[in-house]
Order: sequence, then C-alpha cells, then structure tokens
Amino acid sequence: MTPYQLKQFKSKIQILDAGCHIWTGSVDTHGYGSFYTGDAPRPTIKVHRWWYEYTHNVQLPPWSAVHHYCGNRICVNADHLYIHKNRVIRPSSYINKQKGPRPHMWKQGPNPIHKEMNMSFLRMRAQCKFRKEPFHLTFQDYLEIWGDSWSQRGRTEGSLNMTRKDPMGEWTRDNSVLVLRKKNLEPWRSKARMATVRKRQMEKDKLNTNGSGG
Repeated sequence: MTPYQLKQFKSKIQILDAGCHIWTGSVDTHGYGSFYTGDAPRPTIKVHRWWYEYTHNVQLPPWSAVHHYCGNRICVNADHLYIHKNRVIRPSSYINKQKGPRPHMWKQGPNPIHKEMNMSFLRMRAQCKFRKEPFHLTFQDYLEIWGDSWSQRGRTEGSLNMTRKDPMGEWTRDNSVLVLRKKNLEPWRSKARMATVRKRQMEKDKLNTNGSGG
C-alpha cells in the first residue's frame, strides 16, 4: 500500500466514543470492510485483517482468521482485533483425509485401467441414452470387445473406435466392433461431401436461372 493509499485508508475510519473505530468505506457481502489497493494477487483487502497486520507489524498466513472482541465487523480498532490461536484453521483442515486413490472402494476392482474403462463405458452409455440408441452392452461385454486394444483408442485416424456393424441396429455384444477411426468417420465424411456438392449445384442452378431470366 502506498503512502497516499494509507492516507485514504485512515480517512475512512471514524472513532466512536464507545471505543470502536468504524470503517466508513466499502463493505463486502459478509459485512466486513473492504478497500481496493490494486495490488496483486489480492487487489481488494479486508480492512480489519490488513489493519491488524499493519499495527502489529506481522504477516498472517492465509488460513489465520482475525476476530473482533466487540463483535462489530466494520470495526478496525487494533485493540478490538485478535487471533484465536486455539481456532486457527490449518491448511490440513481443508484436506480430505481420504484424498487419493481408494482401490478397495472401486466398483470394478483395484485395477486402475478397469476404473478408466468403466468411466468410459458409463459415458458411452449416457451418450447412447441421449441419442435414443438402444444400449444392451454390459461392462463385461465392453471389456471383452476392447481386450488388449485399450491403449490404441484415441482421436487420430489411426486410433481404434468402437462402433456398430449395423449402424441402425442396437448396441449389443454381437453388433459391436472395433474399427479404425478413419474408417468409422468415412460414411459421415461422404455424407458431408455429398451435401456440399448438392448445395453447390443448387447455387449454380440458381445463378443459371437468374442469368437466363435477365
């Protein structure tokens, strides 16, 4: 905070006979005074917290909360501010003690590849439901279809994708097969090319009709 900002800060403090030093500037949604400094990484500061650090010449860790003896959230009297040392919120309080992989709780066992495949299977099933495509595959079917080829999946033309032998049929074990992504996309690309050709032909015919009419 610059000397000019500090002067502005102090000009927004009103001292009451009751002892509270009332902040007359901006107040945040939680009822605490706030002050804009423009400094990174926090351009807006909580005034009671900053004033405590300034008057006590300390730098508080982010998880230390500054409390009010008076219970007045817009009070910045240094004598009314304190740190409740027995209730300091440590960073570890925010950490889930069970954070990280818990294979014993995975639905498909401790194999991380099976967990990844199960998530993919669930997404595929949800997408088929959204597209109203009958889906009768089980996760065991999904495992058997992919076999040892799971690492070859992807979005490049040389990667493997799962598709239906009969595009109009249901998603079943017998109607599902792995194909190269390039082959899987070819029918859609052909349809797109045909649609583009038809559109250009219609535009050409329209121009010819307008030309002959003139």
